[in-house]
Amino acid sequence: MDELNSGEEYYVLGATYGDTPALRPYFHNHHIRRSKKRIKVKMLANYETRSNLELTTKKYAKIRYLPQHFISNMTIFVYNNKSIIAIWTKSPTAFLMEGEEVVKNFKTYFDTFWKIAKK
Repeated sequence: MDELNSGEEYYVLGATYGDTPALRPYFHNHHIRRSKKRIKVKMLANYETRSNLELTTKKYAKIRYLPQHFISNMTIFVYNNKSIIAIWTKSPTAFLMEGEEVVKNFKTYFDTFWKIAKK
């Protein structure tokens, strides 16, 4: 959030709360801070979050849902020249990758899934 300015946008592929109980309150607060800063998010959420997505997520957001057979505990975040792959298990793991080529490829991946996702 510190690296994005008002009006800028980031992308999330595979939004989920996974097996990590602390994720729900974390993302609740994250989206409050994001909306106060007017940062936009374009999100592809996992099917199972459709009925229980934190309400704070929806402000300044475009959200679509991936089909049920795409459900996983992995989320990819893409912003500026960075991509983060997070695996939401009981012991979460995340990888940060930097570079225009990495972001470009993940953004292409995101755009492809956006076309098949449901509103």
